[in-house]
Amino acid sequence: VKPNTQSYRSVITALGRSKQPRAAEKAEKILEEMIYISSHGARDLAPNTIVYNTVIDAFARSKTVSKAHRAELLLERMLEESEEGNLSIRPDTITFNTVINAAARSVYGDTTVRNEAYLIGLNAFKVIFVVY
Repeated sequence: VKPNTQSYRSVITALGRSKQPRAAEKAEKILEEMIYISSHGARDLAPNTIVYNTVIDAFARSKTVSKAHRAELLLERMLEESEEGNLSIRPDTITFNTVINAAARSVYGDTTVRNEAYLIGLNAFKVIFVVY
């Protein structure tokens, strides 16, 4: 059976829901692999909005201290690439809500990390009203 975007997404979902250490980072690595493979000819493996949302959700569920920051970086990549014409990864309401969720679940780390997570969530909320 040839893997497709949905099979990759299923693996990312399973990782994100697992309690494995560094599961979100592994999910992001799969996303990077999809980007690499699709840029070298396998266009049917190009990640879409749903795949990005699944990786962002993996960070939101993780115990990674920088989860809000990592979620924000993925959102920024989606915004930049969709502005450049890649509409298959255009952020949607689920994307913004998941970034806000990652920020809200940022209970690990010191006060600085939690304050940064709050600002990331607030900025994602503001972007919803500006962009959409």
